[in-house]
Amino acid sequence: MKSERNWGRLDMKSNWTTTTIDDVCSLVTDGAHNSPKSVEKGYYMASVKDFIEYGFDFSNCRQISEEDYEKLRKQGCVPQKDDVLVGKDGARYFEDIIIYRQDEQPALLSSIAILRANRKKITPEFLYYTLKTPAIKKDVRDNYGSGSAIPRVVLKDFKRMPFSYPDIDEQRKITAVCSVIDAKIQVNNAINKNLEQQADTIYQSFFSPKSGIQGKRVTLDEYCSIFTGKKNANASVDGGKYKFFTCAPDALQIDSYIYDGNAIIISGNGAYTGRTRFYSGRFDLYQRTYACTLLDLSLIHI
Repeated sequence: MKSERNWGRLDMKSNWTTTTIDDVCSLVTDGAHNSPKSVEKGYYMASVKDFIEYGFDFSNCRQISEEDYEKLRKQGCVPQKDDVLVGKDGARYFEDIIIYRQDEQPALLSSIAILRANRKKITPEFLYYTLKTPAIKKDVRDNYGSGSAIPRVVLKDFKRMPFSYPDIDEQRKITAVCSVIDAKIQVNNAINKNLEQQADTIYQSFFSPKSGIQGKRVTLDEYCSIFTGKKNANASVDGGKYKFFTCAPDALQIDSYIYDGNAIIISGNGAYTGRTRFYSGRFDLYQRTYACTLLDLSLIHI
């Protein structure tokens, strides 16, 4: 077991109560450790790969039989409304965190943790926003994670993590402000998604075979160098000098870099496999995140 740390710096005020995650939650568990057989039409069974920013994308979600679903429901593998769900396994462990409010009631696999707030002590919203803070995320990954090939949060240790909270009225004031900011972020994300769709339409008009534009077919390595990082996701440094790209949508920070220049960054595994972004500057990479850089700018003729 990893040693306890001084979590006092996470106490917002001296009059807040400090206890443990296990004490402020009526339930801390994860989903099914055995995966039932898939069926063509049945009940959803979600895993971390089905996470989107504020819930699940069920379009490619596995489905299981009613019999298997009911077994898992009785085992506590089906979340309730306002449960906080956390992706606890894989490269994005403790990055995907949602407060569940969708109408569907999927069974969950063990890659997702279920946290149910003890409403006598904390609100679900306060639990959600606290777990999403960068300091908490980093401390969990540094002190309650295990494994290198498939990193994960160890729940039996995580339950003992110190947790600080004010009275309920103060919690509601804090989360009201956070909710307003969250709503604005969702609007901005919707705008960005619309712009991405417009850009994709424009790209297709130029690069689709139907565009009529004539060109030479070549392989990517004729023009580009493609490389990946060598670090685990937990190599990030809070407040580091450089960007550290993992397979998550948001870059982390680190104090080392392996490249300085223009590059296309590509996620190589997890829920965001194939996601691309452009970056210019110094950066480092997670071991399953790729960078694509031009071999020689003179080869490109515009």
